[in-house]
Amino acid sequence: MEVRVTDAAKSRLVAMGVPEGSRLRLEADIESHVSCACQIDIHMIADGAPPLAVSLGYDVRVDDATQALLGEGGPLVLDYVPLSGLVLRSPNETLAHNIQVEA
Repeated sequence: MEVRVTDAAKSRLVAMGVPEGSRLRLEADIESHVSCACQIDIHMIADGAPPLAVSLGYDVRVDDATQALLGEGGPLVLDYVPLSGLVLRSPNETLAHNIQVEA
């Protein structure tokens, strides 16, 4: 499965000092919560750089297989939550699933 960050988020990463074209490793854990809200914790790590905190509100595009897993709904939004890291939020319940992506 693939998780792609939008061009706006990529531009933000470049503005934060990440060289354009850098490989980013995304690691995500999707868990089902009692509230039926899906949270995906995503850690974005550039080669040779510490983990990055990205500003609130970036849309995240996912491939068809991931979208089917998450279900139909509104856009997925990448949030930065203090002490929790980056969280991809969806209003839909989903089964526990692990995603590791290199992009």
